[in-house]
Formats: sequence, structure tokens, C-alpha cells
Amino acid sequence: NEAEFTIDEMRLPGLWPRVCAVDTDIGTFAALWAAYDRKADTVYVYDAIEQARGPLAIHAEAVTRRGRWIPTIFDPKARNTRDEGLATAMHLIELGIDVQTAEIDFTAAIDDIASRLATGRLKIFKTATQWVSSYRRLGRGEKGEIAKEADHLMRATALMIMRGIGIAITENHATELNEDYIEVGGRSEITGY
Repeated sequence: NEAEFTIDEMRLPGLWPRVCAVDTDIGTFAALWAAYDRKADTVYVYDAIEQARGPLAIHAEAVTRRGRWIPTIFDPKARNTRDEGLATAMHLIELGIDVQTAEIDFTAAIDDIASRLATGRLKIFKTATQWVSSYRRLGRGEKGEIAKEADHLMRATALMIMRGIGIAITENHATELNEDYIEVGGRSEITGY
């Protein structure tokens, strides 16, 4: 029941580390942003996009607009050969995104998503409508394989849960790591961008 894991927007405490997870192929670019409440071991997905793949520079702008300081996790083998995926990761880095790569077993990770949803440890802002739509389309084929047509945001979610939590940082920590970091413009207290 979606009502159990979708929540109204709330102010995200600055002490909760943030992370972005990206999943892309030749036709689609998907990204989601999450905050992690370490004390409660709860992940809050506060934004998500899934759109037709265009030039990576356009997508990189969407990612950095939500916080250049937020690290991004990307699985280079999720959609392509490892070399193609690594080339995509390098291009994103060249475009100013702090990309770290990690590989996961998506099918196994789906169980982690289901467990977190069932135990209240994965919350989705109601404004992340594309994530909710992707979740509704998620299904399995006759052999138990995950349906490919709706899995971009789910793959990003799996990557974020399996590997992204480990690289998530707070803005203060990011600032300490990079003294040249300067954020320009006002930001929302809800989303942080």
C-alpha cells in the first residue's frame, strides 16, 4: 500500500547525509536524490527524474542543480558493457558530477527495497511522482525476471540502497572536504535545492 511509504514533503535535517543515484541507457536517463537518517536507518527519497536520454550535459545540469556537493553513485555494468558504462561515468565526471561507481545484483537488491518499504525504512516524498509511477509499473516476467520497461528508477533505488548510503555525505562534510565549494543562489528548506 503506497500510503504506508509515501509521505508529505518535510524539512530534511542538515545532519542527514545525501546521495544521488543514476541509471541510464541509450534511451532513458533516471536519477533520484535521497537523504539518510542514520539513527532510524531510514532512507528518504525526496526527488526523482526519469526522462528521454538527451545530451549528458543537460542531465548533468539537472543533477548539479540539486546540489553539486551531493555524491552520485552509478553502476557502469547495469545497462552496457563495463567499458561503455565507465565512459559514461567519466563523461559525467567531466561535466562536474562527483560520480562513484559500484556494481550490484539488481534482482537481489529488489528484496532490500521491498524489505525497507515493508518495515517503514524507505520513505518516498509524494512529490517524487515519477518514482511512484515507476514503482507501480514494476513487475516480474514468467521466469521471475524484473520487467525492463519500468526499472530505471527502481535500479537507481537499488543502487542507492545497496551502495549509495555508504557514500552519502552532509553539505557541511562536503564543504570541509572541498574548501573551494561555493553554492550560488537560494535553496528550498524542503529539498535543499
